[in-house]
Amino acid sequence: MSTERPHGRNLRAGRVSLPGNAYHVIFRTFRGRPFFRDLRMGRIVVDGLRWQDEARRTSTLAFVVMPDHVHWLLVLGACVTLPGVMFAVKGSTAWRINSARGANGERV
Repeated sequence: MSTERPHGRNLRAGRVSLPGNAYHVIFRTFRGRPFFRDLRMGRIVVDGLRWQDEARRTSTLAFVVMPDHVHWLLVLGACVTLPGVMFAVKGSTAWRINSARGANGERV
């Protein structure tokens, strides 16, 4: 029996992104910091999800923004991958959160 802890990339091995399929994703803040306890920061995340819907990259079925993580139930649009969508959402929202906090370059 291995005592190694699984790494994220190992957990994602073999996964596929299929347009039109529903996915439940969870993304967390760095070290569990409760950034989204501040309503303004949570609103930035909601705007990021809406941006993906408006660009027809996703269709959001439901979401919940918790103080240190987000649950997002989405249907993947055509011509995009789930990793690509997540990269766009997390990157843009982290940049906007840091900008709003005056903390450029910090991990969110």
